[in-house]
Amino acid sequence: MNDMSAGLMITVFGLLLAFTFMGIFIGTIVLLQKLFPAKKEEAEEAEANEETPVVTAAKTSEGDEVIAAIAVAVSAMVNAHQSELGSALQDGRSTWWVSKRIAASQNVGWAKK
Repeated sequence: MNDMSAGLMITVFGLLLAFTFMGIFIGTIVLLQKLFPAKKEEAEEAEANEETPVVTAAKTSEGDEVIAAIAVAVSAMVNAHQSELGSALQDGRSTWWVSKRIAASQNVGWAKK
């Protein structure tokens, strides 16, 4: 038996073994689900049958108003800075960065010849 056929036999045996155990595992899960079915609670069934209103009136308190005001303020601050997000990318490298890069390349000997 040469190396190629031995490798093929090991591969086939390994695949058969893996799929056999996966099949046994799936069969065990299915068997356990049939032996121990999930119980539906009566409360969940009552909620499913009961119609819920689309809009409900909520009681507001002073704390809720403060939270809403803070959320609006934070949202306004975030939206104010959104327009400047890509401006640095369009400007390109600053003169400070370019001058430091040139100085570093001259000091190390990176200058183009």
